[in-house]
Order: sequence, then C-alpha cells, then structure tokens
Amino acid sequence: FFSFKDAFTTFFITTIIAIAISTLFSIVLFNVIDPEAKETVNQLLIKYMAETLQKFGTPAAAINEALAKMKENSPFSTTEQLKALVFSIVGYSILGLILAAFFKSKSTQE
Repeated sequence: FFSFKDAFTTFFITTIIAIAISTLFSIVLFNVIDPEAKETVNQLLIKYMAETLQKFGTPAAAINEALAKMKENSPFSTTEQLKALVFSIVGYSILGLILAAFFKSKSTQE
C-alpha cells in the first residue's frame, strides 16, 4: 500500500535523478564534447521557427523580432539548461502531487 507521502517521494526522487542526469549530459555534450553541435542545432531551430511562423502567416516584423530573440539566447547554454532544470522540477512536482493523490491507498486497518 502506498501512502500519499510514499507515492510522491518515490516519484519525486526518481524524477529528480532522471532530470539531473539528462541535464548534466546535455551540458557536457553541448559545452565540452561538441560545442559546434550547439550552434548547428540552434541554427536549425531558428530556421524551423522561421518556416513555421511563415506558414501561420505571421507578419515579417514579428518573425524578425522572434528570430532576433532566439539568436540572443541559446537554449543550449549552461544557464538556460539550468533554468530548464528548475522549471522541469516544478512541473514534474505538480504532476507528482496529482499522481500521488490518485494512486494513494487508504489503510485497511480499523
């Protein structure tokens, strides 16, 4: 039987470990192993974003503004990776609370 605390703790610890490993790998990959991949993937993301915005009929000024912001902030920098880590922890914590409430078992002791 799972209490709410046991269910949430199990989910939370597992999720934190998985997210931390994933973030650490991304930081090492894009900043140590292959820094050029960071630029290549970033350019492909910018190109894809421009094509997508054009398909939706977004005005050229808005597209240029969005692309300028994307060029300023690389999503693969260490700072952005750590920000994403924090937001992921918050998001998965909320999901964990919902799942723990759903899967908790009531005690059968009377």
